[in-house]
Amino acid sequence: MRYSDFYALLNRACLNSRFVHVTGTASELAASKWLTDLSCQIQGGPIVVVAADTSSLDRFDEGLSFWGGSISSCRLEEMDVGPYSGLAPHRQRIGERCRWLFSALNLQQNKVLSATLPGLAQRTSPVDYFLGHCHELRIGTDLPEGFVSLLIKMGYYASPKVEDVGQYSIRGGIIDLFSPAYLSPVRIELFGDQIESARLFDPLSQRSLQSVEKLWIIPSREVSLEPEYRMAAARSIKDRFPDGSAVQEIQNQLSLGANFDCVDFLVSDFFDQDTSAVDYIPTGATILWLDSIECNQSFESFLVSEARAFEKSAGEIFSPPPDRFYEKSIRTILDSQFRRIELNRIRLEEGDESESHLLTYRTQPFRTLNADHLPLTNPDLQKRVRAKLQEFLENQIGVVVTCGSELQLQRMSHFMEVLSLPLEIVKGPIEDLSHNTIHLASAEISVSEVDLESRTAFLRDQDFLGDRAARRLGAGQSKTTSAQKALETFSHLDLESGQVVVHKDHGICIFDGLKTIEVQGIPAEFLVLRFKDQDKLYLPTYRVGLIQKFEGSPALDKLGGTAWLRTKIKVKNHLRDIASELLKLYAIRSQAEREAYPPVDEDYLAFESAFPYEETQDQLRAIDEINSDLELVRPMDRLVCGDVGFGKTEVAMRAAFRCAKEGRQVAVLVPTTVLCFQHLESFRKRFHGWPLRIESLSRFTSPADSKKTLHDLSEGKVDIVIGTHRLLSQDIKFQRLGLIVVDEEQRFGVSHKEKLRNLRKTVDTLSMSATPIPRTLNLSLSGIRDLSLIGTPPKGRLPTRTFISKYDEETIRKAILGEMERGGQIFYIHNRVQSIYSVADELRTLVPEARVIIGHGQLPERELERVMVDFYSHKSDVLLSTTIIESGLDIPRANTMIVDQAQNYGLSQLYQLRGRIGRGKDRGYCYLIIPHGRVLDSAAQERLRVLQQNSELGSGFIIAQHDLEMRGSGNLLGEEQSGFANSVGYELYMELLQEAIAELKGEEISEKTIDTEINLRIPALIPDSYIPDIKTRLYYYRKLTFVEDERDIDTLEDELRDQFGALPESTINLLGVMLIRRECQRLGVLDLSAGPKNLSLLFSPKTKIRTERLIFLAGHPNKKYAITPDNRLIVRLGDITWPKVLDEIRTLKNSLL
Repeated sequence: MRYSDFYALLNRACLNSRFVHVTGTASELAASKWLTDLSCQIQGGPIVVVAADTSSLDRFDEGLSFWGGSISSCRLEEMDVGPYSGLAPHRQRIGERCRWLFSALNLQQNKVLSATLPGLAQRTSPVDYFLGHCHELRIGTDLPEGFVSLLIKMGYYASPKVEDVGQYSIRGGIIDLFSPAYLSPVRIELFGDQIESARLFDPLSQRSLQSVEKLWIIPSREVSLEPEYRMAAARSIKDRFPDGSAVQEIQNQLSLGANFDCVDFLVSDFFDQDTSAVDYIPTGATILWLDSIECNQSFESFLVSEARAFEKSAGEIFSPPPDRFYEKSIRTILDSQFRRIELNRIRLEEGDESESHLLTYRTQPFRTLNADHLPLTNPDLQKRVRAKLQEFLENQIGVVVTCGSELQLQRMSHFMEVLSLPLEIVKGPIEDLSHNTIHLASAEISVSEVDLESRTAFLRDQDFLGDRAARRLGAGQSKTTSAQKALETFSHLDLESGQVVVHKDHGICIFDGLKTIEVQGIPAEFLVLRFKDQDKLYLPTYRVGLIQKFEGSPALDKLGGTAWLRTKIKVKNHLRDIASELLKLYAIRSQAEREAYPPVDEDYLAFESAFPYEETQDQLRAIDEINSDLELVRPMDRLVCGDVGFGKTEVAMRAAFRCAKEGRQVAVLVPTTVLCFQHLESFRKRFHGWPLRIESLSRFTSPADSKKTLHDLSEGKVDIVIGTHRLLSQDIKFQRLGLIVVDEEQRFGVSHKEKLRNLRKTVDTLSMSATPIPRTLNLSLSGIRDLSLIGTPPKGRLPTRTFISKYDEETIRKAILGEMERGGQIFYIHNRVQSIYSVADELRTLVPEARVIIGHGQLPERELERVMVDFYSHKSDVLLSTTIIESGLDIPRANTMIVDQAQNYGLSQLYQLRGRIGRGKDRGYCYLIIPHGRVLDSAAQERLRVLQQNSELGSGFIIAQHDLEMRGSGNLLGEEQSGFANSVGYELYMELLQEAIAELKGEEISEKTIDTEINLRIPALIPDSYIPDIKTRLYYYRKLTFVEDERDIDTLEDELRDQFGALPESTINLLGVMLIRRECQRLGVLDLSAGPKNLSLLFSPKTKIRTERLIFLAGHPNKKYAITPDNRLIVRLGDITWPKVLDEIRTLKNSLL
């Protein structure tokens, strides 16, 4: 049956019946094809797709993308956390719900509404209210009166920079806001009260994307913060809870109009009528049910689960009864109000079928042909694949193989050529394809199936390469950029008044904010720096590069004193020794040689193709860099820094495969027995089918097995050995060691690293870490080691939400029960073996429903192994353990972690612990528990703050940067973890190190070290009326210190104009002055001052100008130039403007250099 024939039947059935039952399929791919070709309409009305869960909606969206049409969906889901979880819903999910409500009321062409049943059932604001608070703004019209007040009532809140849904920012004549109606925030530029322009912009870069002629401002929450509704909510809450101080507190917040978390769960208290999202669905719509049987069963289970959760949290204000938050009879309401099409794999017998119509559309699931992940070179796999594909072609069933990336498409193309099958690569729409050819398409579907009606098999590359979990970016997730970008992000001068900073020349001081001062009648802005004894220094903003962040609370330096100078001299002397050692190490490794590896061959490509995930771009880049390293004669020394679960292990496995296939042995060094156990299983599974022997050495290995492994290792019979520090023992002998892989490098001590250093002078070394120790990261950033950064998260991975809470039994109980309700498991971290058993007793009393198991490093080896295996097999719900689980356990079901006494852990340690959860499709929740009645020291507070603020995927590199600041970089080669960097700050420490290395190499010091002072007697600043936020102004002052030429200035000018409007004259002057300053640095000018008609230049002793040319200029008859007794060059210029000064400096540069 052709698709068009089925559409005709479907339309005819809907014309005569309110209920059409399609049996034989529940395929999201087929349904998306129907909607694409029907233009989202049945009988002139829109179609609303209802699915059982988010996964089904994902597959439906994949189908829309697969067919290549212009149709897109707007989806509605329930809150990401329920009202009985004790957690607040994410603002992004709230915004997505508001977008759906708006789309339903303003349905556009080629837009289809999709929803889960719980999402439709959740209570929301009345239609009249929501519609009455949607405001259309057009270019050339005035803003509504009291616009800011209007935004606040609609749930928006002020923010210096707009990045999230519901935020707004006002900067003079520019308004940024993130309306849920759009996927990007909008920037409105005003002329008076009139809207002059509007454009969408990127929330990350803050740069404009596209202009719009009109825009909609819609409510950002489903509750109202207008006085009448707030008062109604307060009365309703009081009726439900007549007593209680907590009730009074919420009533007070409501009366003040507070925009607080969890208020969204109180939607039924705000409005006197019950409304669900169904009330927003347009009249005449048709409901398309994707597997209606599954939808019904899933919704019933959902209601039972919510009712059970309510019983456990009854009496809490933010836990409304289920019937006040969900419309339980939502299915009945939908069936009574709308025409419906139900897709089911089997036929349902209805009680009354007089108004129903039965159609049949058959699809069949397709099972993978390579469940064992065999390499493509395997003869049995090739025979199996060829037979199945030929069977399809002989039966006139067309075959479409989707490839999730260009790399996969190339692999599949090569494979089909090996099988001698007819092949065509599809570039355009997937339709009307030949039934006697294998078609490869660059597309992605999650489920393979055979459509018996269209006689087409839709397969995936995974069906041949082995089942793969896609690891691409999910919607709304952004890529972490390169290491350099991460460093730039970290180095932004994000200062607050009162923060400790370091001035390169004067030492440690306090930043007391910015201040505008008139100098000789010219306004200028200064950083106010407070030193010891309340001495103050006013630093011109163009010299902000002299200021660097400083972590900790050290003693302040005396302005003009000698202590800071002595400290710098001491650090410099220390760094000369460090630089010397670094260069020796670098020289040894640069001169060392080993046999280069041959290029990758068919075996490597086959091993690569069996990877059960789709590589991210960052992974591929790291793999390519490692392969390039191996094909050189110089030994590799590379650090791979990537967040937990981002695919570092696969990168190491590919390097190990190349090494082992060349007859060289691989040692994989891991910090814990648990990780050794898991790596052994992972490596053996990944290398299955290859003639390579993999063994382990750890506490879990019996003495007999250890003895045999040691013997065979020395004779070259073991290709890959995985072990703890046992691998560094004197009795370990390798026949031909080729590669050392160090996993979780930050966990190894100094003595272990010294032994490694002796091993690896001629051996390739690959280190992996999410948060490398300061010394390791420092080596990479110094250019001594190579660095690869993996920052792309897997598809659908959600950032773990982190909460800091004082110890509260109810919080812990709800966290544990909430995770158990969704079928998950919990890590409870308590790092004291002496008291861990009493904590277990407390947990069993607090949550008797939970099965609690204990694990720690002092358990006998076999018992600890049993504990880990039992937890992995879900024979327990809570693993109460020490930090032994910090590395190793990869359990997708475990998505809640409670860390007891969190203030006692290091930043990297907390980050690694948190990385154990949220590794699957479910969001992770991490509770950092601190004791009651105890004041935390500033360092502990800072560690917890940094961890909570850096919850986004891929933030391990930034965590490591903070760790460098907070602990110091330590001795780069050896023994101290907290070192000289503490006395001068990390940034200055690294700067001085680079200078020491350059000095020893005989390289010239960068001209940027010349700190040119400039006074042109013109206002050059960013007025606070232009950029009110101090942090943002400092950011741009800092950014200006990095300009090199006019292109940089033009880019900055465009960025400023885009975000803040037309530049004031003083800011334009500032851009010019910073360009002049950069040219002065190149010329070697220490001071540039302007009089009414003249310029005065003082040259640095480091200047590269030719003295004879300077004398020649001064002796020229035009008397434009003169040299004063104090060696200043005077230039007669006439009127002083920055363009004239810039031209003159460039003229001098061309003449004197």
